[in-house]
Amino acid sequence: MVQFDASFVKMLPQLKLLQLFKSLTPRERVVVDRKLVASLRRKWPGRAKQFIAADAVDSELDSADTVYVLMAAYSPQMCARLQDRYPSSSIVDVVYGLLPRLLIEQALPDIKALQDVSPEAAPQAAHHAMPTFVLAGQGSEVELLLSAVETAGMGAAVEVFPTAVQRLLETGMRFSLLRFLAGFVRAMSVADHMFLVLRPAILYGLHNSDNRPKGRLRKSMAKWGVKVLHWQMRDRCRQIVLAQHYMGQPLPSVYAMTVEQRRALKQRPYALTRMIEFLPDIVGADAFVSRRIGNLDGLIALTYEDFCRQPAKVIEALSSHIHRAPTTAATLPDINLSARYCSELDDRARRLAWDLVDHLGLHATTKGSTMPFSQSLLRREGGS
Repeated sequence: MVQFDASFVKMLPQLKLLQLFKSLTPRERVVVDRKLVASLRRKWPGRAKQFIAADAVDSELDSADTVYVLMAAYSPQMCARLQDRYPSSSIVDVVYGLLPRLLIEQALPDIKALQDVSPEAAPQAAHHAMPTFVLAGQGSEVELLLSAVETAGMGAAVEVFPTAVQRLLETGMRFSLLRFLAGFVRAMSVADHMFLVLRPAILYGLHNSDNRPKGRLRKSMAKWGVKVLHWQMRDRCRQIVLAQHYMGQPLPSVYAMTVEQRRALKQRPYALTRMIEFLPDIVGADAFVSRRIGNLDGLIALTYEDFCRQPAKVIEALSSHIHRAPTTAATLPDINLSARYCSELDDRARRLAWDLVDHLGLHATTKGSTMPFSQSLLRREGGS
């Protein structure tokens, strides 16, 4: 059975769990995988007895008020078992109950009150504001929209799978996508609306690795009562160029970066083979979203191009869809910011479109093509 081991200790700061373990009270315990317990005891020898191996919990939790469960597999089952055995104790699933709250608090430090409920409790729309899930691929510049609506008081954005969580998934843990998303829904603040950003490529990979029936994602979102925004960039070539430009960066877009972070961006050499690697994640994952949840009642589809042409109308459409009126006029970011910090963006997008046509036999379609640059080039070549 998969377990967290000593290498997991290095991930604690990025996951914001270091402070939790450093500040354990005498009546708190942490149940962890057997392969991890020795490393935690060495790191905090003064609290060694508070870290308990998952296969030795039966006799060591009688005096605990709070028990944190951190396991690479079957942590929900362990939480349920411990709650039955110790009904007066608070049992907290670290991955599915605590981590979503920590990620929200990290992104939105001003939040005062988060829902504090059992990890097993079902999200209840009547008790707190429901979030809007934003499905937006790499390089689609959804941050352009999100920065504008935040200034309008419609809600701030939280990345569901930041780099630290992606590294957590790389440990091979037995991960439940639906439990994790439900954790974010439960952790919503009482008064504030939020945009929870999901990357379709990550969603696609996790959904395929989950052995549950494939219709459960759509059914769960409908049950929770959440709204969903599917954001796309019609010009896939431009999106691929931007995705490569942002690759390896801690933040996904210039619209989420500070001025210093933008200036530190370095232009990678143009390489068709590297560009092509993004095609499945961008085109395939967006197709997966359309196929799996495209008919969800609470879904709206918006595009980068529409926002650039008519930002006010796009914000109005989103506001109407999520029933969240702006509290002030939106401050619109500079739509040319991407090109300013990604030199030759337009030229590279055109070149990529031509290369895809030339080397892969891909052809532009009629109006509405996801490759408008190649369409225009083909038309010009044909003299029309």
